[in-house]
Amino acid sequence: MKNRFGINVIFMKIKHSYLIIILALLFASCQSYVNYSDVVAQNDDVHRIYLYGETHGIQLIMQKEIELWEDYYTNQNFRHLFMEIGYCDAQLLNLWMESGDEDFLNVILKNIVSTVNNGEERAKLNKWFYNEIKSRCPETIFHGTDIQHQWQTAEWYQKYLENLNQQDSQEYKMAAKSIEACGQYYYDIGKTDDKFREEYMIERFKQEFDVLSSLTKIMGIYGAQHTRFDGKSFNSDNSNMATQLREYYYNREGNIIYTEDISKLKKNQRSKKES
Repeated sequence: MKNRFGINVIFMKIKHSYLIIILALLFASCQSYVNYSDVVAQNDDVHRIYLYGETHGIQLIMQKEIELWEDYYTNQNFRHLFMEIGYCDAQLLNLWMESGDEDFLNVILKNIVSTVNNGEERAKLNKWFYNEIKSRCPETIFHGTDIQHQWQTAEWYQKYLENLNQQDSQEYKMAAKSIEACGQYYYDIGKTDDKFREEYMIERFKQEFDVLSSLTKIMGIYGAQHTRFDGKSFNSDNSNMATQLREYYYNREGNIIYTEDISKLKKNQRSKKES
């Protein structure tokens, strides 16, 4: 009886410890959520780069990003929107914005459908997102600083440039480099090379940002893993994009990067009750 009683006490203590851990984790998780109305556009004379870290494919978060961009665009004259998309995606989006030709947008969406999990839903969300940007902020200039994940889009863009006899253009060379980077990321080591991708994103960000006027301010939308200060890149001990960019620009211009994690955005409690 003593042994049985002793064992029961031990099990009760273990259960109690697990319960405390679970409750602590749940409490911490709840505390990490951000109310929708608490996320607002910043207005200061210090920063030039405003990064927002998202969870991909969440309409509520995308809606907030549209509102943030519209605020920066309308009230602070931002025009350059950096995104976690490929170079060729951004080029086609800019052609679509300028011309209104839906073919430019459709080739991006078509290749998302064929290559991404839940591709049709993601393409539908992206179409809604881009159309909202076009409608509300028609002078937006997109900058793609990620790997060109859909290499088919890059090939389509290259053929478009070939039809214009622009094989010697910088745009054509960049499209070729984006295809090469896609191959290195997905195939060179037999699996996705996340360390290579993070470094690529950092260098591409610098390329796009450093040619802008010293007075230009930009907003960027990336996965939260890339935008948290002092964070690590995927599957690597290397510092992530935001951390390395902070160091790079601090040595040149000072503390010019603002970052905010909206990956766990939620509707306000009041809004839930009213809905």
